[in-house]
Amino acid sequence: MAQRLVQVAQLPAEGRVLGLGGGCSSLTLTLALDYRIGAVVGVPDEAALALESERLREAGIQDRVEARAVSPTKLPFRDGEFHLAVVEAHLWLPPEQLLTQLRRHLVPSEGRLAFTWPVRVGRGSGTSSGEAWADRTGTPLMLPRELLALMSRCGYEPEDALTLDAPQLGALYEDWASQPEGEGDPLFRDEAARQLADSRPVSVTWGLLIGRRQEPNERPYQSHDQG
Repeated sequence: MAQRLVQVAQLPAEGRVLGLGGGCSSLTLTLALDYRIGAVVGVPDEAALALESERLREAGIQDRVEARAVSPTKLPFRDGEFHLAVVEAHLWLPPEQLLTQLRRHLVPSEGRLAFTWPVRVGRGSGTSSGEAWADRTGTPLMLPRELLALMSRCGYEPEDALTLDAPQLGALYEDWASQPEGEGDPLFRDEAARQLADSRPVSVTWGLLIGRRQEPNERPYQSHDQG
């Protein structure tokens, strides 16, 4: 997913990236490690800030990734500050509110938002996994194409929707379920453990939705991609 995100985001050399959520396996840290991209990583409180700062030091990327304690519902960043915002493994805002809130912080006509959210797949809708994540989010789950349509209504040009296949989803749940106490969101740890113990068919996976901030009456977008 990180490779595809880099291709779609078309970050300029000095592009600024904001990462929210995700933990030790986040896409933002993967971008910093594998693609040497600088970033600001937002965490919810001082305890999480200490953990994240130590993680950055251990990874040797504290020179280009800054951890900051921020409120996810009241971000302290400037308008148009980031070329890419990556929001992962979160349930604090439903998609429509998230799209609206993050849009102002993206570079007009160029900034991208990539966020993860549980999505329906296949024809099933009443299986255990679908009911559980719908209860956790407090909103009916959507298909990837429905989330892309929502992005369009919220002022974005939808660009891609990636979903985890069964092995990838299992690996993600294993990662969440194995997080030690005090690290990460216990909601994800507990739900992942429950999902791993459930043998019934899965009708929900996690998707990565990507869209570009679009402006009213904007000129045709000029891609940075020279290839």
